[in-house]
Amino acid sequence: MLYIAVISYIISILINIPKLPKHLRLNPLSIITKSTQYFTLLGHILFIFHLLFENIRLIASLTLIIETLVFLLYHGIVIISRNPYLLMYESEHVNINEVTGLYPKPLTIKNLFIYIFIHLNHTIFPIYSWINIIYHKHFIANEDIILVLCMVFSFMTWNEFAWYLHGISGYPLQKIIHDISPSLYRYTKIIILIFSLIIAKIIQGLITCF
Repeated sequence: MLYIAVISYIISILINIPKLPKHLRLNPLSIITKSTQYFTLLGHILFIFHLLFENIRLIASLTLIIETLVFLLYHGIVIISRNPYLLMYESEHVNINEVTGLYPKPLTIKNLFIYIFIHLNHTIFPIYSWINIIYHKHFIANEDIILVLCMVFSFMTWNEFAWYLHGISGYPLQKIIHDISPSLYRYTKIIILIFSLIIAKIIQGLITCF
């Protein structure tokens, strides 16, 4: 699984770098920010560290909470809105609607590859994180939850810095909310933190049942 996670992260970077404006594609800071601008990639990086250090409880608990948030936010937004373009910009190479349903349609090799890639990051890795933490009988401390909230807040700050640097928001939904009202955008960040806290506490309770 470690090799799959590393290869998947490298593919994510290679996919995202061309999305930068041409004059920024060789800029080291732009490459770093684009490679870490998405919440999924934060979970991805943690997941790789978790696979490297499976016995370290703190890394396992942080990975589980962040990957669960990735799973819930991605599937929740896609299922409720039925519009994956809220999370992904349109591409001339891929029709996102073809690969974000229950199965890819039409079923081509290209669509199947993209479908598997998307669900590795948003479905398989989160589920594997649950299996791993239950197998190792780790627990989630209150301090872990505080650290997760700090990570989520730091990520949102980093994401906005990348937006400022690149001139492109990480997610189309971000720009839509910001264009409606900057105040609404600020309240949305508070809601995300509260949502993260609630989910983290629920996960903490569930883990004690195993």
